[in-house]
Amino acid sequence: MIDPPPSIVSISTPDPDVTQEPGVWIIADPRSPSFGEPYVDADSLAASVRQGPACLVTTCEGVLVLEWALSSEEFLAAYRAKAKASGFEDRLKDLSATQSSEGPRKRRNSGADHLAQLGQLDMFALRPELVRRRLVYQVIGLAGYTYLVIARYYSDQPPSALALLAVTFMYPLMLYGFARLMHLRARPLQRYVFEWLLVFDIYQLMSSVFIFLAVFHEASKLELLNPPWGNPSEVSSPLLRQLMWFHYHNRMIELLDAFIRISQKKFKAYGAVHLYMRLMFLWGWLVVCRVGGGDVYFHILIDSGVTSVRFLVYTLTFLRWNWNISVDFGLHAPKVTIFRKEHLYHLQVAEFVLVGLHALYSFYANAMSWYLVFLQLVVMFIGGSIFTNFHNSRDSTKSSDRSEDSRLTFSFDSSAWLFIYHFGVAQWVQDHVDVTQKDFAFSGSSGGALVAATLACPLDAMAVKDMTLSHFPSCQKNPLLMFHVGEITLDHFLRDTTFHEHCTDHLRVLLTKVSRTPPLLSAEVACKFSTWQELFCCLRGSMHVPLAGGILPYPVPGRGWYYDGLIWASLFVPWRTFDENDEVVRVSACGFPGAQIGPSTPFPIWWLMMPPSAEVLHGMFWMGYRDAQEYFSDESQASAVSISDQQRGRMGCERRSGSAGPPAQVIALRKHLRKNPVDRFDDDVARLVRDLEATAARHWYCFFVGLFVLVASWTVLSCMMSAFRS
Repeated sequence: MIDPPPSIVSISTPDPDVTQEPGVWIIADPRSPSFGEPYVDADSLAASVRQGPACLVTTCEGVLVLEWALSSEEFLAAYRAKAKASGFEDRLKDLSATQSSEGPRKRRNSGADHLAQLGQLDMFALRPELVRRRLVYQVIGLAGYTYLVIARYYSDQPPSALALLAVTFMYPLMLYGFARLMHLRARPLQRYVFEWLLVFDIYQLMSSVFIFLAVFHEASKLELLNPPWGNPSEVSSPLLRQLMWFHYHNRMIELLDAFIRISQKKFKAYGAVHLYMRLMFLWGWLVVCRVGGGDVYFHILIDSGVTSVRFLVYTLTFLRWNWNISVDFGLHAPKVTIFRKEHLYHLQVAEFVLVGLHALYSFYANAMSWYLVFLQLVVMFIGGSIFTNFHNSRDSTKSSDRSEDSRLTFSFDSSAWLFIYHFGVAQWVQDHVDVTQKDFAFSGSSGGALVAATLACPLDAMAVKDMTLSHFPSCQKNPLLMFHVGEITLDHFLRDTTFHEHCTDHLRVLLTKVSRTPPLLSAEVACKFSTWQELFCCLRGSMHVPLAGGILPYPVPGRGWYYDGLIWASLFVPWRTFDENDEVVRVSACGFPGAQIGPSTPFPIWWLMMPPSAEVLHGMFWMGYRDAQEYFSDESQASAVSISDQQRGRMGCERRSGSAGPPAQVIALRKHLRKNPVDRFDDDVARLVRDLEATAARHWYCFFVGLFVLVASWTVLSCMMSAFRS
């Protein structure tokens, strides 16, 4: 536990009304983007304060630690030395810039914070008062569940592939639904969450240590350790297969980690790559359990050992104990730290490399089937990619004529056919805003890149949308023709123009670069275009979905080969803005949390490739137009401020200056509104939007009814088969 610096007095039950020496409440949570800044909203502080070893206040950013200090400068000077031992020294380098007269500015996560986001929820500096009664309940419940699973449910049979297939389909869908609910919820969940996290970490730690020791003992008993590689798969035992199944089951339980993080309103940690890795790992462990013997013991042994170290670090971090391993050589000699939290990620990368080499050798020794070797290599490669900076900054040099002032950036997410919603937002911008290259920028991925290019060129958003939808009937018969439709649209509007000059340093396109040398896949952000052909190829490459758009990557002359930019989340690649101080208006037709503009009624996920009709897509266009208009309107912002006390529980979501007001994106845009805007939203298009909302609700209802019938039928059939066998 880190003691408070001398100039700070920690308050257990603070009362803002108590008279103290002149000073301010300072945010002492290094995870907060407002770390080191004064917290001046006394009303919200009094309404949302929590008990704990320090002042804990619940805000829209989560739970913040507040401490009383004479000034921000003294706080930062005293805390800097203490925070270095906690792994936040990279983030402290630019803290002095946050105390300027212009107010706090947005900052990107540093490398250390990037690694922390990829691990389990970092509870440093929170440590709320744990309720012992809840801990007892959860320990008893988890112990009973483990006993039932191991002693009652397990039989010497491989796990069901059908059950994992259901998890693979339902897990992303459930995460998406839960994230939307938490995005609408004012405050993060608190009851039982911290107790469950502690019990969860201890369970994973103890079970992983047990699996490691038991597998090592059983492998030694079966003489699999001499030699450790090249053993035939027939060598096994019931206990070894049970240990493999138990490890697979624990990795299945670990999927709950994502729900715990999202319950604390941490939405940025999971991109498509991360979810894909989790599910691919499960399929890899399923195959290991089905093999059941031979060299696959080595995979369980290595992974259980690394998992033990990982959850040991998580547990000690949660309890705020000093888990860093250091060697002190005595007086006047430096203390050498041999293990820190960031080394945990190096250990996991080493695991991926070691298991991959083991799979290759086992295949060479004819001790492992080729399909298992291939699957293990794919899983290890994807796992290693999560902990690597796969960002190619080819066009990262700043333009000499860039303005020093920040720009407002409209960023459009990947969305397949749902990008028609993005075109509606673009049409509103063209009707109401005077767009200049000095004050605005645009970024996009996949279909969102085409919308961003429409605004950057500029092109008529409605004309581009109409031409795209004119090919929709043929795409209904073959959904994969949508990529060819994108080519036709780009070729029609970009040919023989100087639009590439407008887009240079004005447009950012996210792609996935494919190369022959490690890393084989990396993110690349294109923002400089020498010809219209290069602009065309970059936009087309960003829409090149693997397999659906083509097996081979898309070639961009002078740059390389590329796939769609969908898989890279903002956590891994800072692709949305040119500068860290730029304000971002994120537009997401899928309604991902963190987006400023998104549909109030979520679209069914199968509409990405198979929308029901052209009328629905036209309604989607006008819904985007309406949602953009509502976000930037005075009435909606005033309404959002007026309900903050009732629906948000006086959580301190106001700006740090203490004055409730519209978001910074709205303030930045209002400076550039046209004096005579064109308003196209009339009764006819309002009817299209209502029809769209009704159609989406009907499709969701049919989906859940069908899913319920399918699950019920499968359950009844399983019971009947069990009764028949008995």
